[in-house]
Amino acid sequence: MKVDGQSLLSAIYYQNQAGDRENVVDSKLHQIKPLEEISQTQVTNDISNPNTAFRIKDYFEPSSMLKKAQEVREDAVDAFGSKEHFDNLANTLHKASIINYNELSAIHYLRDNAQKLSFDEFEKIASNDTHSMQMKGLLNSVVHKLHYVDSINGGVM
Repeated sequence: MKVDGQSLLSAIYYQNQAGDRENVVDSKLHQIKPLEEISQTQVTNDISNPNTAFRIKDYFEPSSMLKKAQEVREDAVDAFGSKEHFDNLANTLHKASIINYNELSAIHYLRDNAQKLSFDEFEKIASNDTHSMQMKGLLNSVVHKLHYVDSINGGVM
């Protein structure tokens, strides 16, 4: 006997009206356990079961940006030591796709306009109000990325 959803709902409704819930003849309804029949300990045991726990694996997977920042460590070491070292880092950051071409130009601008190569000087230049909004954005982005690379690699610049 095949019962469609509408007929089943009608049958249940009319049986409930009559007060006779036990005579519903759909096997699917009898497979569902009422919440009262499920004990709290059964639910707790299912969650804390050692067979369940071993399947849960938690691990750290570094992002591509983190991997790239770690890979440029060698070029970041003493990057503020000379303009040559700084240019080498800038080119490496561009090749690693950490910075784009516009940001590479902003790094060169920082190099050419800083009295000395340092984060303090770079931040002072980036906060200058004479720059256009686009240039300020590029400079802030570059300074932020340089801080990121430096901090990921343990302050090697």
